[in-house]
Amino acid sequence: MRLAEPVTSITDYILAAEALLFSMLLFVGYQGQTSILLWAAGFAALAVSALLGGTFHGFQPVLKLSTFVSLQRLSALTILAALLLFIAAGILSKFTGKLSWTLFVSSAVLVAGGIFWTARNHKRDFTIEGSAHVVWIIFGVLAVLLLRHFLVHGKAIGYFMFTGALVMLVGIAVQQQEVVIHPKFNENDLCHVLFMAGLFFLYHGGLLLRDAIP
Repeated sequence: MRLAEPVTSITDYILAAEALLFSMLLFVGYQGQTSILLWAAGFAALAVSALLGGTFHGFQPVLKLSTFVSLQRLSALTILAALLLFIAAGILSKFTGKLSWTLFVSSAVLVAGGIFWTARNHKRDFTIEGSAHVVWIIFGVLAVLLLRHFLVHGKAIGYFMFTGALVMLVGIAVQQQEVVIHPKFNENDLCHVLFMAGLFFLYHGGLLLRDAIP
């Protein structure tokens, strides 16, 4: 059976494999740091989301409508869960600082509210596209926060985190603006490739996380 959206599905599956690999490497090298474990769990959640995305994009013609909608909703939920785990890692990290801690907590409340609303919503489809504005706002806040850290402290973690968040932001913008560079390579495909690059930087930044309270 041919995939309905082969490139989108394949790039989603590659993204899932990359996120899972980075998650496993973070778990192995967490060095007793809870913040790194949370970062690893966030990568695992992203892997699940990408796996679900590749499935509903590729097998849409043979899926029941209820199953298709459920996969979309679960994909959105796992994206929000990943953000919540990343934010929790930031809250525990000694690199956040007081202002950054406040922004992290505010972001966590917003994301947690999105997860609760999505889980309770049974009448409307909560697709990735529908939730992308929330994700965009969260990544925007985190990018500003990390830019501040980058300018003030100049730590290696700031380089990796800010670059990763910025690349992910570009990916979300590409998807939302429906930037198509080739008829057989749509905005979702390009977004996935950008996310692959962004995850590389976020993985290396995650390895440098250290708990504020050992």
